[in-house]
Amino acid sequence: MQQPHDCSLHPAPVESQRMLFPDPARRPAFYGLWYLLISTGFGLLAVRGMMRGHRRRLTVFRWIVSAGFLLLALAFLLPWWRVRRMQGREEPRT
Repeated sequence: MQQPHDCSLHPAPVESQRMLFPDPARRPAFYGLWYLLISTGFGLLAVRGMMRGHRRRLTVFRWIVSAGFLLLALAFLLPWWRVRRMQGREEPRT
């Protein structure tokens, strides 16, 4: 007797399996700082390119990438910061 065919493409996760890529929603501060550091790195590369006279197109591209990672960092850090701030305003329960 044949077993019913499962139509799903991905098998159900097993409890003992660890996720290869953790959910960013669980660690917003870590990912926010990660993206902020990447943004800083691209910004420093752009400044270095400006100082050394690299092609303008490459320097502008580095600034754009840096700004994109900065926006990504803010997308993670601002909601996390607001939640932390609101938790601090709550009155202690008695």
